[in-house]
Amino acid sequence: MGRKTTVYRVERHKWPDEIAAEKRRNRIAALIVGVGVICFLLGSVGTYMIMPRMEGSSTAFSDPTFDKLKTVYSIMENNWYFGKDIPDLETQLIDGAIEGMMMEDVDLHTSYMLPQSATDFVADLTGSISGIGVQYYNISESFIIERVFQDTPADIAGLKQGDEFIQVDGKNVEGLTSDELRDLVRGETGSMVEIVVQRGEELVTVNCKRATVDTTTFLTIEDDVALLEINSFAESTGAMVTKKLGQIHDKNIKKLIIDLRNDTGGYLSTLKEIGNLIAPNGTILIQQKSRDGSLNITKSTNPNPYKFDKIVVLVNENTASAAEVFAALLKEGLNATVIGKKTYGKGTVQTPYSFKDGSLIKYTVAEWLTTNGTSINGVGISPDIEVDNIHVYNYTIDFAEDAVYEVDQVNNIVVIMQQILELLGYNPGRNDGYFSIQTKQALESFEKDFGITVDGILDKETYDTLLLENTRYYYMNEDALDIQLQTALDYMKNN
Repeated sequence: MGRKTTVYRVERHKWPDEIAAEKRRNRIAALIVGVGVICFLLGSVGTYMIMPRMEGSSTAFSDPTFDKLKTVYSIMENNWYFGKDIPDLETQLIDGAIEGMMMEDVDLHTSYMLPQSATDFVADLTGSISGIGVQYYNISESFIIERVFQDTPADIAGLKQGDEFIQVDGKNVEGLTSDELRDLVRGETGSMVEIVVQRGEELVTVNCKRATVDTTTFLTIEDDVALLEINSFAESTGAMVTKKLGQIHDKNIKKLIIDLRNDTGGYLSTLKEIGNLIAPNGTILIQQKSRDGSLNITKSTNPNPYKFDKIVVLVNENTASAAEVFAALLKEGLNATVIGKKTYGKGTVQTPYSFKDGSLIKYTVAEWLTTNGTSINGVGISPDIEVDNIHVYNYTIDFAEDAVYEVDQVNNIVVIMQQILELLGYNPGRNDGYFSIQTKQALESFEKDFGITVDGILDKETYDTLLLENTRYYYMNEDALDIQLQTALDYMKNN
């Protein structure tokens, strides 16, 4: 039951604002708002108020306070030696000055976006985009489909979880970035796209008719339990959740699992809309603490909300912002049981302000408090039942091109190799990082099966193949490996 994408990444998950901050440090003016996207973007990057509120400046720009800024700008524009080599120097100086004012050491979630990043950011928050309806994972220069959404062009055309992208409209995808592949697959609604995938030993060609797809919610009903996944709190999410809850009600289902794993937030208005669907009249949905210390309290006004006998909420370390607010509401206001891992801990609200050139600044305007008045900013929400999923790669390990590991060596990379070999059905004999004779024999069996030089030595080629085959295996057996979901289902049956 369920198709939730579990975090199973080579690198530690980074909040998008963290990535942006790192890029700003390197003078790259861009904001990364998602990982592993294809014909839609995954999740929003915070909790947002729709309209900005502008306050009057306490300092006039003619004030001597700004003399230093104006002087430095003039020097860089007119006297700086390397300025002659930089196209559009004036714009870059302004953009750099704005980025410097973002105070990233204080607030990672206040940031400046150039036009293209701003466009992607806004598209992300709409929840709908023209594409085919798949989600992929990029590993070892391969793009593996980790999810095909129901009733989308990809689903209708027959694409499957575990398929590897080979070509899009005759163009080989090898060497492309995730964004480049996304742009190939996206297109005008109603247009056709030809996709070639590797499925096992077979090359499969499918033709998809692009359509507007909404991937913010997903519903599965099995026996007497409904699983409602909410992937983001986008503009369209409220309407989609309303529809799904209606379907659950029509089937008289009284046990509900709400999956908020990897949901990084979205619009505050959407959060309120969804909360109002299930919270009893008068329940505090959210409390916002403003800069001046005042509280803005929003309560449910629904006299006839949807009612459930039992609610379980799934969360993980990537559940953030609006999703955390909602998880807290369910836990504190509706006595739901939270299962999974401690959430991210983003308890602030941002509002965007757009400029005429298409760039955008999003800035923090408030801190939110839970139904009971608790702040979770930097703290997160702890689950009632803590359980982790399989995380073979939940940390970063670089494998040098010329590195080799063999018998009698001990290394963390050997740990990963042993874990993958065991998961794939090869018996390494241990998983403590010691490269034993039995581990070598297991590796040799793997090398033979996958056409690699059989020498029992872990090099870059073998390591990349291990990662790729492990990813394929994972997405073909995702339900069985989703320990958090299985824990939630068992809890529903036994409590």
